[in-house]
Amino acid sequence: MMDDEHETPLIPSVSEREAGAPLGEVLGRVAVELAQLGEAMGRFQGALSPLLVGRDDRIGFGDAASLRDIQTIDHVSQTLDCLADFLAKVAVQLPVNWRMDSESALQAVKLAALSSKLRPHQEEPAGSLSIPGECELF
Repeated sequence: MMDDEHETPLIPSVSEREAGAPLGEVLGRVAVELAQLGEAMGRFQGALSPLLVGRDDRIGFGDAASLRDIQTIDHVSQTLDCLADFLAKVAVQLPVNWRMDSESALQAVKLAALSSKLRPHQEEPAGSLSIPGECELF
């Protein structure tokens, strides 16, 4: 099957499908990371919302702009959760023989821990769990 405008195959060739990692696995790993970001945003919202609402009069927030900021944080959290769910469902529907070489895409990921988690067939090294407050400079 060909795309009339570009004359490129819409279905990967056998050699393209057999190279690299299963596409579903790669998308599944991205879905897990998005879900974890959604959870982190939820915790962040819980910690930040009281400050933005202005429970402490010294802070001086609590205006309409602060409330919009809280709604924005909530929207980002919900969007991350939805994208994670969507990608997880797509990942399990892909044929297992659809593969990709993710190395060039992984070069764009500047965070070493994230790159390692997204790398196919990688087990997370012992002691590589992120520590709260830890900062990775790049």
